[in-house]
Amino acid sequence: MSPVDIRSAKQVGKLLRSSREAQCANLSHLSKRCGLTVTQLVHIENGNLFAFEKDLQKMMSYSNVYANALNVDVNTLGQESTFMSKGTDPEPLDSHIPRFLLKKT
Repeated sequence: MSPVDIRSAKQVGKLLRSSREAQCANLSHLSKRCGLTVTQLVHIENGNLFAFEKDLQKMMSYSNVYANALNVDVNTLGQESTFMSKGTDPEPLDSHIPRFLLKKT
């Protein structure tokens, strides 16, 4: 098991968890939908290779089953992230706070 395998497992797990949370999906319901236990889903989300006998291929096959239950493609999950390009001004941190709540200067 190499550090690259561990990093890949953690990254896939993080992306699956964020997809699940974005859909407000429940682990229990997903477990029934995909046929994996809640414990297995948690191990996938945590990128725990030890739960899959330190085998990245085995974890990825389970991750694909999990991703199918979420209706996402595990291979394109990382590509959905948007990065700010150079030359664009960042949005002010308080842009989503109603004006009446902002501190007057």
